[in-house]
Amino acid sequence: MDARLIDRPKDHSLTQWSTPLASFGTLYGIDQSVPRSVLMVLTNTTRTMSYYRAREGHPSFDPTYPKPIRQGANKPGFLLSEIKAWLEAKTAERDAKDVNPVRMKTMNSRPVPKAGAK
Repeated sequence: MDARLIDRPKDHSLTQWSTPLASFGTLYGIDQSVPRSVLMVLTNTTRTMSYYRAREGHPSFDPTYPKPIRQGANKPGFLLSEIKAWLEAKTAERDAKDVNPVRMKTMNSRPVPKAGAK
């Protein structure tokens, strides 16, 4: 049996991107381009939502979302640096919000009456 088939990962994880090409890009400062499937995994979005976030005029449009780069007639790629920048911006946006983790208990958004009051 071929050794390549034994060592190959069985799941669809991002282990395939830890290739010599990735280290070559890091070493020489070349940004790596990844397919839409990797973009969807890293940003936790569906294919449709990734189209909507890139389309101006759509309610889900995000001007900071990574833009596709044409690598062929039907093969868009996305730069890892843009994906990382988008994730960092979303993390900073989340951390900047003043979120109160304790929720108040109310009945139908009305104040709860005091005990003994009619």
